[in-house]
Amino acid sequence: MRHVIVVLSVLLLWTAGASAATYEIKHDARTGNAWYGGDDRPSFGPRHVGKGQSVIVHSAIQLESFSLAFDREFDYYENPEGVGHEVTLVLHVRDDQGVILKRMELVVPDSYEGGWVTWQGIDLPVAAETTLIFTSYLIGAYDANQYVGRVTVDSSNGYPDGGHLTASGTSDADLESWSTWGNPQRNDLKFWLVGTATVSGQPVSIGSVKSMY
Repeated sequence: MRHVIVVLSVLLLWTAGASAATYEIKHDARTGNAWYGGDDRPSFGPRHVGKGQSVIVHSAIQLESFSLAFDREFDYYENPEGVGHEVTLVLHVRDDQGVILKRMELVVPDSYEGGWVTWQGIDLPVAAETTLIFTSYLIGAYDANQYVGRVTVDSSNGYPDGGHLTASGTSDADLESWSTWGNPQRNDLKFWLVGTATVSGQPVSIGSVKSMY
């Protein structure tokens, strides 16, 4: 029998002398992977595939970073020019209607072999009990290169406050448009959100640790 370990936490962390509390949601589970990037396989492509995850933020925070996990390098599907290529990944932070609140780009080097990819410095104020939708795609995946990666997923739907979304098209513009993104899928992405807890826009400090597993 296969056992699946799910670590899901919402943390407010405090250390002596700290001026602010860290708010963290980490869904750290993996049962498989999902296609991301260019896809030139005859039975599926050509297409450009992006991935997203909706998340409920339960406390007022200043959102600082968001991470997704991939289980391999970014490469051509047919691998004609070696293993691993530098790519640029886009992250859109959207509201619950799909409106883009923040756009971030991140260059992933050719030395990357899998693991967390983190967009830092988001610096976005978020009210308590807000649903955010994080959508991402690989710039230029739908072209002659057909770069592809494998985003890590949890097929158990282990994250209770959101869902995994997907989009496909034939251009970067298709994945910018909210109309391309479909309903939540049958699995959740492996993701990690970090922010600073705030009250009326100001950082707060606390003297205890709250966690949920």
